[in-house]
Amino acid sequence: MNLWVQGLGTQRHFRVLIMKPSIARQLGRTGRQALGPARRAVLNQQLQHNLSHLQGRIGSYWALPEEANPGRHPGWYLPCLQDQSLVFRRYQRDADCQPGALNIPVPIEGETLGLQALDWVLVPLTAFDRAGTRVGMGGGYYDRTLGQIPRGQRIGIAFDAQCVGRITPAAWDQPLGAIVTPSGWIRLR
Repeated sequence: MNLWVQGLGTQRHFRVLIMKPSIARQLGRTGRQALGPARRAVLNQQLQHNLSHLQGRIGSYWALPEEANPGRHPGWYLPCLQDQSLVFRRYQRDADCQPGALNIPVPIEGETLGLQALDWVLVPLTAFDRAGTRVGMGGGYYDRTLGQIPRGQRIGIAFDAQCVGRITPAAWDQPLGAIVTPSGWIRLR
C-alpha cells in the first residue's frame, strides 16, 4: 500500500508496511522495551494527563511494568477473568487486590460490571496501527470481550513507539475507537 502525505509545500511518498500480527507484536514489544524506566515514568505521566478528562464508568487495567500505564483510580474498574472472558470489578486500593489470572492483581471484592455497563474500556496494546487495529499479548481475552461493546467505547493505551505500519487484522480482531498515547488522542472511525 502506498501513502501520499502532503503539507508545508512538500509532497512525500511513503510505502506503508503491511504486517502479520506476530511481526507487529515483536516490533511493538521492541519499541516498548527500548524505553528506560525513567523515560517510561515521564511518558506515563503524560499519558495519564491525556486521560484525565474521561468521565463515567471506566474499565481500565493493572499495567505490567513495561506497559503504558493509565494509572489506578479508585472507582475505576479492573478486569477479572470469568469463563475465558473479562468482567470488570470496582477498584478502590491496591491493598484490596490479589493475584488473579496471569498473576495480575485484581480486586478481591466489589461491584462487578459487564462490558455493557461501562462507558469506556481502556485496552492495553502491544502494538497498534493508525486504522485502529490492535495487537495484544496473544491470549485473545480482549478480542473475545470487546465485540460486546460499540467500537467508540474501546480506547487503546500505548506508547507512541508501539505504533507500527499496517497490521493485517484476523477475523476475530476488534478495532478500536480511539488510541491514547503520551502525545495525545488518535480518534478513529
